[in-house]
Parts: sequence; C-alpha cells; structure tokens
Amino acid sequence: MSLAVGVISVSLSGCSTAQIGSPEPTAIVTPTPTEDASWMPTYINVAELEGKQVDLKVGEFVEVDTKRDANPNTWMPASSDEKVATVRRGSLNGFGAPVVEAKGKGSTTITLNNSTTGQIVTFAVKVK
Repeated sequence: MSLAVGVISVSLSGCSTAQIGSPEPTAIVTPTPTEDASWMPTYINVAELEGKQVDLKVGEFVEVDTKRDANPNTWMPASSDEKVATVRRGSLNGFGAPVVEAKGKGSTTITLNNSTTGQIVTFAVKVK
C-alpha cells in the first residue's frame, strides 16, 4: 500500500469572495496530488489552514495533518454545508486526523475544534 503526499501551493493574490459567515481567505491553499486518484487524500498541515481557502474538485479528499498532536482524535470537525463538503475524524474507522471530502459545487466553512487545547481552526473550502 502506498500513500500519495501532496504539495501545497499558496497564492497570496486572487482571493475569492467568501460566503456570508465564512472567513475571508487570506490565501488559497490548493492541494496538488502526486497521482491522479481522487480517492487518495492530499495532506495539509493544520497549522497552515487558519483563515485560508482550500480549492477542491468534487470527489477529492484532504486529510488535515495533526501528527504533532499526541492524540489527533481530539480535533472535532464541522462543516457549515455538508452538501458542499463533509468532514469527519480520521479515515474509515473514524480515528485520527480530520478528513474533508468535496461533495458538490459551492463553498463552505470548516471548523476544527481541539477539545484538549481549545484551539479552533476555521478555513473555507471551495468545490469546483
């Protein structure tokens, strides 16, 4: 079994307009998978997401890398619009780092709340 690790490109210009209630993105984070397989997640470090926008295509996945946490299962995820993107803890077994899945075109806000530290990370997801 092999895992694909993506590269993150950050653009500081050309920000999209955020939905009402969404954070105004300060930059756009575009996951770039190393293989053409939408079922293989791309990894983005949780420390890079606050206030950013992640652009995805329908069917793509992004795993939020929380490996610096002793227990990545402490991140409680939520999506403001699950028709656009869902977010769950971990992989299929529900344990581990949060995973965002693009479901339909549009924009949504993802909130990750660390139940141990109280840290809250909010970012936008735009699905094309």
